[in-house]
Amino acid sequence: MNVFIMISLIVSLLWSEGEERTTKKAVMFSIVLPGLGELYMGEKDDAIRAFILESGVILSYIGFNKYASILKDDYILYSHHNAGVMMGMDEDYYNKVEWYSSRESYNTYLREEARRFFPNNREKQLEYIEENEIPPELDWEWEENKWQKYRELRKGERRAYSNASYCMAAGIVNRIISAIISARLGRNKNISLYIEPSMGIRLSYRF
Repeated sequence: MNVFIMISLIVSLLWSEGEERTTKKAVMFSIVLPGLGELYMGEKDDAIRAFILESGVILSYIGFNKYASILKDDYILYSHHNAGVMMGMDEDYYNKVEWYSSRESYNTYLREEARRFFPNNREKQLEYIEENEIPPELDWEWEENKWQKYRELRKGERRAYSNASYCMAAGIVNRIISAIISARLGRNKNISLYIEPSMGIRLSYRF
């Protein structure tokens, strides 16, 4: 509730009491923060629902990223203790550790790849191998059951990052929905029906 009061204060700073509320501003507020447009239009219940949903999206995004970071620390430490994998390396190195049972296994594949890429050019083959091979100091070697656990931890990390990306998509959808609700509220508030003796009944709309 303190957060809601703080957001109400933000709205009061953005909109003075004498200023006419417009749909355009309500939609802009909703895009910045879902619920802000509804609050601007005076619909507290809709605003609270949007704020709660946005809070859930943000917390989930932070949580999934944190969980992915924990899994990364786990699989790096696990691979170091169980396969001799070097710590503090880049993502490309840990990808190779995931897909090849040992440094020699990867380098063997690399030599075959060099022959496919440059079938009649031994100099190019050697150059390619030299640029891409893994040196002895970065050696590793897996036992099958332990290698599988490492791969499962890596898959868990990817799932966590994937879920975090879904949270970002949910945040975008929440903004779109909030903007639509704000636009409808603004449309209702900006439609006026009145009677003039000389012109009869008039309907006006202000965006």
